[in-house]
Amino acid sequence: MKNIKSLLLTICFLLCCNLLFSQTANEITFAVYSTTDMHGRFGTEKNSIDQVASIIKKEKERYSNTLIIDNGDLIQGTLGMQYATTIGAAKINPMYEAVAAIGYDAIEMGNHEFNYGPEYRDVQLKMLSQKGIKILGGGNIVLKEDGVNFKGEKVKAGSPFYDAYFIKTFESENNKVRVAVIGLGNTANANWDIEKNFPNLQFSNLENKTEKLENDINKWSSYIYDNDLADIIIVTVHSGKFTDDTTGNTKFLPESQISFAVPKTHNVNLVIYGHDHQQNIQTIYNEDGNATAIVNGGGTSVTKSVFTVNFDSNGDISNLTIENNLLSLKNETPDPAVAKNTLKYEKQVQAWAAKPFAKFGKGWTEKNIPLANQTNDYFVTEQHPLMRLITQSMIWSTWQTKGTEGATVAFASPTFAKNSDQTLSYIPKDGDPISINTISKLYRYATNITGVIEMTGPQILAWMNANANNLEAVNGLTVLAKGTSIYGIDTIYGIEYEYDLTKPKNKRVTKALYNGVPLAEYKDKIKVAMTTYRAAGGYDFTKITGVSEKDIIWSSDKAFPASKCATSDLIGEYIKTLKALTPDTTIPYAADCNWKIITNK
Repeated sequence: MKNIKSLLLTICFLLCCNLLFSQTANEITFAVYSTTDMHGRFGTEKNSIDQVASIIKKEKERYSNTLIIDNGDLIQGTLGMQYATTIGAAKINPMYEAVAAIGYDAIEMGNHEFNYGPEYRDVQLKMLSQKGIKILGGGNIVLKEDGVNFKGEKVKAGSPFYDAYFIKTFESENNKVRVAVIGLGNTANANWDIEKNFPNLQFSNLENKTEKLENDINKWSSYIYDNDLADIIIVTVHSGKFTDDTTGNTKFLPESQISFAVPKTHNVNLVIYGHDHQQNIQTIYNEDGNATAIVNGGGTSVTKSVFTVNFDSNGDISNLTIENNLLSLKNETPDPAVAKNTLKYEKQVQAWAAKPFAKFGKGWTEKNIPLANQTNDYFVTEQHPLMRLITQSMIWSTWQTKGTEGATVAFASPTFAKNSDQTLSYIPKDGDPISINTISKLYRYATNITGVIEMTGPQILAWMNANANNLEAVNGLTVLAKGTSIYGIDTIYGIEYEYDLTKPKNKRVTKALYNGVPLAEYKDKIKVAMTTYRAAGGYDFTKITGVSEKDIIWSSDKAFPASKCATSDLIGEYIKTLKALTPDTTIPYAADCNWKIITNK
């Protein structure tokens, strides 16, 4: 009896082994990991590339077949990146170095990659590509005229500048699966940066006149499918989701098209997206009625998509499943191997950034009491000296070119550093030291350049009306209109003005005086300082007024050294000229001004 039981157990064991063997031989599993919107976080920064390295290292112990992709906005957003792109520009960017060490397969071009000109961006990308990492974005980043692509090859107009796609093959004992990854940039890139940062490039294919993302996705997915180049198609695209079925919002927003585009695509199994910094895992049905997974790590998680591919006896795919998860970076311990390099670099950055060169004078503690628990929205609803400091420094910088008269008016939106709950992360007090580190908290974007454009009074008035249209009065308080970005609203220095939000749109500017003269009557040219981000055309200001980046007559990148030309650098250079920085500091080049917003009839 014991022998019979033993025999039966042996048979069961062999049958199980045979079943296991047949499943393994006819099945391939691979895991796709993605990051997005890492914004230069390394070393001791929260949600850092060092923490990503730790997650990927553990995941590679579980899965031998992996595909690792970054979805863009990788190298902008921290002091470390400011240092890397100026002082340390000759060496490979530490984020790129980390990506190579982790073993990424590809990186996608985000919008912030175009904050830099090709003399930095593409030189760096060539260093990265030499380490075997694919540079994606060519699915819709194309040459407007005949020229050379990223690799230096002569190509015709309409050709991809970066790689449009690449294919990675995974194999088992009996089968193989080919995975294509298509890369596309943000179609609205040209709205945020000046053209010299992306010469001869546009951000949708030449035949895609509507700039609809689905057209560019379908162009490449159809090409891959029709030519039998791959069995599975993944898209990585630096675009936001924008909306879903619950909002009822049908407005087309070029920078965030995922909700509109994916339902009109074909043959795509997975879409990796980003830009909006919102974690998400979702299924959307495409034009053919098939499920398409969309994933977004939001800058705080790594996305994990496990593909299980089953094959029939002929070697054809019989079944495909995808399991998606978010792997949070929040409590992850940084990987020691990657951290060894990044922490060394971080020490160099801090030595450069922490040295104080001035102090906040008297009066700031009292003036800043209202800022507790406020967001950047506060600065477009109430006049405050910190915002005046930004606009004053912009005006000051335009007068520093010998023999040139600078601006007397400045436009700027508030870009102060913020906590995860959007509240201000730094509120100065009397006596606080001022360093590069401090300036980075007063102005977050170290890639913005200041320029000067000549405008008439009526043009400025039209700009101001557009500003006022983006504000609303709710219960006697000023708030941003629904769907409006804080970065699309300016405060203005050098003009005395009032907005009355109880009046109809385009009639809300009830007072606008330049040197005591109403703007509507002022036909002479007025020199206005603004960032290149604003001059590039975002938020329709240039469309409304008729002025654009082509009208820039002076820019700080030509007047100052590379290490001092960004708008954030100009704030520090301006402060250095002052005996004391107080809330009441004025500037000799422009009339000090007051403004207010009326919310009640």
